[in-house]
Amino acid sequence: MKEGLLKQIQPDQDRANELRTIFKSNNPEDVISQVWPNLKKIICDTSASYKIYADQLKKNYLSDIEIENSFLATDEALIGKSNKTEGAFELNLNSAFYEFIPVNDEDKILLAYEIEENQIYRVIVSTVSGLYRYKTDLYIRTLKINENSIIFEKLCDRVYDNVTEEEIYNAVKACSSKLNVGIKDFVYFTDDGENKLLLEPSNDINLKDIDTEKLSKIASDVFPVNVKVSFSIPFTHLLYNNYLQNKYNIFTDAVRPTHMTNNENSIAFFKKYVY
Repeated sequence: MKEGLLKQIQPDQDRANELRTIFKSNNPEDVISQVWPNLKKIICDTSASYKIYADQLKKNYLSDIEIENSFLATDEALIGKSNKTEGAFELNLNSAFYEFIPVNDEDKILLAYEIEENQIYRVIVSTVSGLYRYKTDLYIRTLKINENSIIFEKLCDRVYDNVTEEEIYNAVKACSSKLNVGIKDFVYFTDDGENKLLLEPSNDINLKDIDTEKLSKIASDVFPVNVKVSFSIPFTHLLYNNYLQNKYNIFTDAVRPTHMTNNENSIAFFKKYVY
């Protein structure tokens, strides 16, 4: 099959030269529109663990190009449909029957008409194929509710030491905004009894000029616990993803972002690449 495809896909030297010129001469925000001038919309996951990447894409590359979620599928059902609200989905009422557990009262189970806007719920799914009242790992925050639809945003399902990934990302954004520091990725862990937030910077940052004690204070002000901020070298997360791919023999798309961990091997890996 590969040989057959290669016969159909021949190198295009003119296109290669055109792309080289675009990448050399244009601002980052103009690159995508120059490479694909007819591109009107990008559909990708812009929520939960992927929000930091969607935010970077919008800030650095998209200019006026629209970006929105695709669909939200779990192992149990196709739960969410694309919605024009940024980072949001519409509950797919045709694929399953849903119930909801409030995060602040896990003994209570609510039907769709009982839930309220701006609240966080864990989703329970029942399907026509026989799945009955299954507690998924999906947590949502309801944004808008009416008779015909429920609009929600997906939240991360991982909570480590009572710290959510959303809270970590809020601390990352606070650091980035306060000191004008571009952050590509991050990971949070506890090591030797100390809470640590490891930030992966943009390539063009001079880390010697950054006061990490000041950053730690900024992060701790918006964080549930005190945290020590430090930096990893560029491309640390890409290297870690490649490590996971090779170790478990899995595809790139199967590797979820690692933004919080209590795995000793993972912590040891990231500590190797502290700046």
